[in-house]
Amino acid sequence: MTGLNWYLYSYVGYLMMLPFMRLLVKHMSIDDMKLFVILSAILYAAGGILIPFSNYTENFTGFFRIYNASWASDCWNFVFPILGYIFVQFAEREDIGISRKKIFYLLSLSTIVSIAICMQLMNYDINVNSGQNLEMIRQHAILLPSCFLFFALYCIFSKKQVTEKKGKILTEMSASVFGIFLIETHTVYSLKIYEAVTVLIPNAGLYLCSIVSIMAQVVLYGLVIFVLRRIPIVRKVL
Repeated sequence: MTGLNWYLYSYVGYLMMLPFMRLLVKHMSIDDMKLFVILSAILYAAGGILIPFSNYTENFTGFFRIYNASWASDCWNFVFPILGYIFVQFAEREDIGISRKKIFYLLSLSTIVSIAICMQLMNYDINVNSGQNLEMIRQHAILLPSCFLFFALYCIFSKKQVTEKKGKILTEMSASVFGIFLIETHTVYSLKIYEAVTVLIPNAGLYLCSIVSIMAQVVLYGLVIFVLRRIPIVRKVL
């Protein structure tokens, strides 16, 4: 149990900063957007490669406020919503000079490379640094996979009409995300689920046990939140 609450007040900070981020992206040209994506990949994603090899958790982005929001967490920052806006523009506009398909392939390749590098860095950090940098390594590695998932989902669903039934499903999924966060960070059940998985499949290894544990948590916590949301008072909060 971490009792981690930064998500709650960082979300308020995001809302306060939205008008300023909107001004920033509205004045970006296509070339500016491309440069922002490239710099983000280099300074944030590639910069994370150096984390296990130094005593500094933020080698490049520690003093860049567009990347690092110290009031929330060293890695959860403004770059994600800005990149979200940029990739929507890439998907919608015809004047960017690169097709959707090429962007999809580039992000796919970047995701595979990011995950492969992340796994190697985590193995190195476990053996050399007793795993003290694992969370920071993962946080830096998710930028390009996040861009890939966002871009792919936007291209698939942006043109489709959301029916009432689908809207209800999306509402339940959205509520579950926040509920899962609260359960995961304020209870010890995640550790117990992981321990149960390691007992059930003792020879599976660290990665497979972690993946199975995460999937089990999503399903179980999602069901718990779904049931709790049948209570009117809870439904107003989640």
